[in-house]
Amino acid sequence: MCEETLFRGDLFRFASALTASNMFAYANGNPVMMIDPDGRLAISVPIWFAIAMGIVAAMFTTFMVIHLSWGFSGLFENGTWLGIGRLLLALAGGLAVGAVVGFVIYTWLAQAIVFVVSGLIIARDWIVGLFRRPTSSWTIEQERARNRVLRAAVIAITGSEMEGIATPTARQNAWSAANNAGRRTILTNLLAELQGIMGTSLDPQITWRTSGSLGLFHHDHSWRGSGYSARLSFNESILNYAEAVRAFRIISHEVRHAYQFESGLQPGTHRVSQQTSEVWRRNHNAPVPQGTFAHGFPSPAHMRSPIEFDAYFFTGQITIARFNQWYGAPLYYYGWSATWPFTLS
Repeated sequence: MCEETLFRGDLFRFASALTASNMFAYANGNPVMMIDPDGRLAISVPIWFAIAMGIVAAMFTTFMVIHLSWGFSGLFENGTWLGIGRLLLALAGGLAVGAVVGFVIYTWLAQAIVFVVSGLIIARDWIVGLFRRPTSSWTIEQERARNRVLRAAVIAITGSEMEGIATPTARQNAWSAANNAGRRTILTNLLAELQGIMGTSLDPQITWRTSGSLGLFHHDHSWRGSGYSARLSFNESILNYAEAVRAFRIISHEVRHAYQFESGLQPGTHRVSQQTSEVWRRNHNAPVPQGTFAHGFPSPAHMRSPIEFDAYFFTGQITIARFNQWYGAPLYYYGWSATWPFTLS
């Protein structure tokens, strides 16, 4: 009964526009009165307009042929039959030109209309895109449930010093036995694993530096532009850590930043609520305060930025209890009172 009801509903919904479900229907199923040069937009060009323009072209051509060749006064001066022949010749030329003009107007005008209308549609979509951001249909509850699964999967392979979760023995042993080249390979493979878990679109190759921050997320995208490419770079000093967890958590921290950025760029991509994606988008647009704090952690201003606190908590670098002890609560996002994080509990 349910399937029958759904089937009837589908028929009713598409009954008024059957061609909408047929990707191979040319010119909305009316190729006589419509034209569709590029398969994207069917245009109806009034055929009577093309005929009228063809007739005008035919009459003008006939007039000019007679006027330039014999003149109207000399058309019949060498005899009636010769004059009729000349007139028929001029009419034939006029009809030929008129047919060509009518055909060109009928086809080329349609293509010109398609070109102009398509351009206007593209321009409209671009202008609308400047002011209208995509939205997410995920609820905060769905986001939290998804976040718990992702966080557990990430910490299971990286470990968490703060939470007393050790890096898997096999991974730690491989890290301890490897030289710097081998450790680079281990971290590149870890990046691939983390991307598989979190669904990010980073360059699979890591860029290595000899100075600067331990880890950085780089992206090539304007919020009002098109295209997106991103990569991670790390300071080579992390290759010297004895504990794999210290290097692993830096990798996962930056992958989380990519996750945040992509969620703000295209809400709904990673099952993040509209509220969270908007906060992340604003935070990525604003400068994140730097500076160090006690216990080797960043400054309170740095840790209170939503993207940084989320990354530290998600990767097991800090716990809620420790954050409250060191930094205080609640968290505020640049002066407005939206308590963060939305994804906890």
